[in-house]
Amino acid sequence: MPAIQPIGQYKRALIVSELVFVAAFAAELFYLHKHGSFQPGRVAAIAILLPPLGASLCFFPLCYLAWFRQPNSSVFRVFKLLFFWFAAAGVSLIWFNILVASLRH
Repeated sequence: MPAIQPIGQYKRALIVSELVFVAAFAAELFYLHKHGSFQPGRVAAIAILLPPLGASLCFFPLCYLAWFRQPNSSVFRVFKLLFFWFAAAGVSLIWFNILVASLRH
């Protein structure tokens, strides 16, 4: 598959980025737990959303690489492909709605 090769080339960078985004998101959650809630402005709201968005963007290529690295033509692979693209489309739609709502705020 042609999509597997570029993902494989950048696998290490994707993993490091995923870890950085997850660590930043954990730090945000810890900060909010310690200091309580606050009313962020538009720029702060977008900045708060960047770590989980980045983690999502790094997760799906890594998931695709792990699930579809081995070429085979089974019926199970078709169901996995359908599930993967359905999940990716759903997460994309959710993130689009979150970002649009944050920008309108």
